Amino acid sequence: MQDAEAIISEIKVYPNPATEVIYFKLENRLEEAIRFEITDVSGKTELSGQVSFKNSEEQSIEIGHLKGGLYLIYFKLDNAETVKRIIKDDL
Repeated sequence: MQDAEAIISEIKVYPNPATEVIYFKLENRLEEAIRFEITDVSGKTELSGQVSFKNSEEQSIEIGHLKGGLYLIYFKLDNAETVKRIIKDDL
């Protein structure tokens, strides 16, 4: 099995920019849940939780309540962490 850093670096986030929902995709199934944290550019946590890729390679997260702007998504597995950027568009 790949190490945690290699696994979480393979997570794809789309669409980007997004308006209501974002999707996390990981093609490899994984027993452990991956923690995520969505922050604004000032570092304020807007949303956090866990996603599981045990039974599905794609998970969705509602972001419609967030204000338009740039957000950072931190994915954490074991001691590894990776960051993705996403733009939230207002409707």
